[in-house]
Amino acid sequence: MKVSEIDIQILLFMWCLGAALSAVALLIPIYYIFAIVGAVGWICVGLSSFLIILHIKKA
Repeated sequence: MKVSEIDIQILLFMWCLGAALSAVALLIPIYYIFAIVGAVGWICVGLSSFLIILHIKKA
């Protein structure tokens, strides 16, 4: 599966998953775990946002 074939619903789900992961990271009291989980969440949000923008531009 190429990046151009990813459906917009999957990208929106990935974005929501990243946002939820970043929100859950705020509840983690140990800083280095908080930083890792938060960074993974924000990377997921940023990457899916970029792919959503590319998908909209192509449409």
